[in-house]
Amino acid sequence: DVPPEVLAQHCAQAGLANRAVDHFEHAGSRAAARSALAEARTLFMSALDQLALCPAGRSRDERELDLLTLLGSVLVSVSGYSGAGRTYLRARELWDRLGRPSSFLRVPCGQWLYHANIGELDYAEHIAEDLTQLSQDRQDAAGLVLGYFCLCGVAMVRGQIARMRASLDKMLLHHESVATSDLVQQIGLSPKVMGISWGALTAFWGGYPETALATSDAALALARGVSHPPSLASALTIRARLFVTMDDNLDVAAINDELLQLMETHAYPFWGAQAMIYDAWLRARRGDLDGGAGQACQGRAEFRSA
Repeated sequence: DVPPEVLAQHCAQAGLANRAVDHFEHAGSRAAARSALAEARTLFMSALDQLALCPAGRSRDERELDLLTLLGSVLVSVSGYSGAGRTYLRARELWDRLGRPSSFLRVPCGQWLYHANIGELDYAEHIAEDLTQLSQDRQDAAGLVLGYFCLCGVAMVRGQIARMRASLDKMLLHHESVATSDLVQQIGLSPKVMGISWGALTAFWGGYPETALATSDAALALARGVSHPPSLASALTIRARLFVTMDDNLDVAAINDELLQLMETHAYPFWGAQAMIYDAWLRARRGDLDGGAGQACQGRAEFRSA
């Protein structure tokens, strides 16, 4: 069989833009499924370039929205939240214009990821509440998972432990009726892995270290079972944060070594920067204060740019 990316190039050269879009999208989805996310990014962007050559109208808007959400879920990992934020901003414009279709509830969730991670918590919470209410009105289980996931994240960052636990419990309840793979494909991460990992942090903050470790173990096991490298990277960084809080050098080193090995295979700037920071912390704890401080500054700069 001829690879879809080859067919896409032939169609593009022949001026068959609609068919080129189809083949580029197919090729991008195949690349994303095998975690070749940089390749998927290029292919989805090529599909958008070809789509721009097609006649304007509702049909093109619908195709663009689909491609933007596919691209956004990839950009979270390969370009960081700043790149994904711009993509989801355009997707939100189209989503609103098209009447907020339920099949694209990942659009506000992607928007939330951007605003939450740059510290705009009030706006992130507004997005989360709007998404949750819309999903309740439509009795949309997947949308409720995403909505409560977003509310859980805001509460966690704000230190609202009781509210975070309530949102996490509701998210897990609705998650039972939604396939994990569908949610991972929609937002580029496993909400369940993320939520349980956050639960480990809040258990420790609440004074339950044994519960925190057991919860973190469950999150890592789930991440490995999902076989989704970005979700595993997320679980590992949160696990490392837990051990830093516990002042456990050996376990931080073991987790960060696994994270660094994952970064050698997958260049994820958001999690790679955190791995650099944790490695800097370890260097400082071993007595290399100057080297650790310099590396921490570099990691912070890369984290902020992601």
